[in-house]
Amino acid sequence: IGDGRAAADSAGVRVEFHHGDLADLGFATSGSVDLVIAAGSLDGIDDLSRVFRQLHRVLRPEMPFIISFSHPINAIFD
Repeated sequence: IGDGRAAADSAGVRVEFHHGDLADLGFATSGSVDLVIAAGSLDGIDDLSRVFRQLHRVLRPEMPFIISFSHPINAIFD
């Protein structure tokens, strides 16, 4: 998070970083988010529909939601 904050500051953009339950987005008002990136954080989530409903609520219309899942072969190496 520290590197991300430093990069945002040097680029002159406002970025918020939050750590917690992915479906607990009560801190964000409806239609207030320009971009959501979920890099490997959705693996193992039991209630994806709840997470997606919250993301849909907070994202502004036409704004991107970028998802990255682990490849299934990754389970071999756990």
